[in-house]
Parts: sequence; C-alpha cells; structure tokens
Amino acid sequence: MVDRLEGAGYAARSPDPADRRRVLVHPTPKAIAVAMEIYGPLATAGEQDTSSYTENDLRLLIDFFKTGRRRQDQQRQSLETQVCERHAR
Repeated sequence: MVDRLEGAGYAARSPDPADRRRVLVHPTPKAIAVAMEIYGPLATAGEQDTSSYTENDLRLLIDFFKTGRRRQDQQRQSLETQVCERHAR
C-alpha cells in the first residue's frame, strides 16, 4: 500500500532519526492539497458551526464523545469475547 501511495506521489519515506531500523511515512504536499480539497470545506463549516459554542459547551461535547468512545470500546471487547468463546466450544 505504501509503495502505491509513494508511486502516486501521495506519500514519502524518510529514515526515523530515533531508530535507524525504522522508516517514517508522511504525506506529500500533493496529498495534503487533495485532503484540503476534500476536507477543507467540512473543516470550515465545522468551525463556523462551533464558533458560538462556549468553552463549557465544548467541554461537554468532548466528554460526550469520550464517553461514547469508551462505551463503544467496551462493547467491542464484549463482542470479541463472545465470538472467541463461541469458537472455542
């Protein structure tokens, strides 16, 4: 996958300065431009939508999303356990 992204000009590799055994993959300016073209209008609209929110509103939303994420993770773990138990029988 990375080879294909690199070949298309969307990704570039560079050595990891902290670990010479690793290679880091990062987006190229071309990839960033495409992402901005696709997601830029959404980001702008989101900024407009939330510009009137207070800090407390934003804290509440962050808490809501964190709680939802935690619940989803718990449910995923529960389902994984159930599937493993069924396959073990």
